[in-house]
Amino acid sequence: MYITALSQMLYNSHLYSDHCVEEGAGNSLPLRQHNAHAPPTWIFLLVESNMRNASSSHDRRDTQTDDTDGAVFFDVKQNFLANRTEANAITVIEELLSMDVKHVDWNSWPDLKSLIVSVLDTVTLPRLFIKYNVLLLKAINSAADKVVDLLAKFVSDRISEVDTLLAESHVAVVIAFSRRLHDENCTESVAMCIWRYVHLKPVLDELLEQLKDVNAEKRFRVHHVTSLRLKHDGDGSEIKQLVESLVSELDSRDILCQLNAIEILADISCS
Repeated sequence: MYITALSQMLYNSHLYSDHCVEEGAGNSLPLRQHNAHAPPTWIFLLVESNMRNASSSHDRRDTQTDDTDGAVFFDVKQNFLANRTEANAITVIEELLSMDVKHVDWNSWPDLKSLIVSVLDTVTLPRLFIKYNVLLLKAINSAADKVVDLLAKFVSDRISEVDTLLAESHVAVVIAFSRRLHDENCTESVAMCIWRYVHLKPVLDELLEQLKDVNAEKRFRVHHVTSLRLKHDGDGSEIKQLVESLVSELDSRDILCQLNAIEILADISCS
């Protein structure tokens, strides 16, 4: 049976009981579990609706299985906004994280992005850091780079709300972001998010490890973070090793590395 990616995801998360009730001759519908932890009605109705739609189109080709993802994300958002609670927001986050990105039609990204922002705004960033840190780290570590790009921008736009947390008790979030620095679609947003914290030893150690890479493109993504730090805070004494690594590119045998290093250093001096 054809089931959209999100519907399959929600269905597999045990939102239904194993019991069915007959509806007409030979037809049956799954019943919700009747307990204190039953899922919100909107989730049940959404999945049931998609399963019914699926039953009438089971003969469509597998290549079409992502066509309704956008509609699903839009419907989830509308139903979520009608029953907007922190508990429901966390349920949506957990289910999205369980989704196989291979089955996501990225043409539906605007609807998915809008859903994610609505959910994050409901939970609030400080609470996400403090109470749901494991979920946040899982998202940064495993989500598609478009999602990480959104998360990094979301954090940067609200940096004053979590600055102390990132600098003290939640440095792991900065490290997780830094490890996504080399994903093309989120490089700039990650760099803008982490430059304030590169002087912290765990973050500094992580970036220095990345600078050992023989891939010049990866090294220069780290150098870009260094340049952002120096542009905003001219004192490079706390990140001396990062600065030295950037300057050492001038001695590279690769002329492109030399030119890129000169350009970055000139840009820093003019800022």
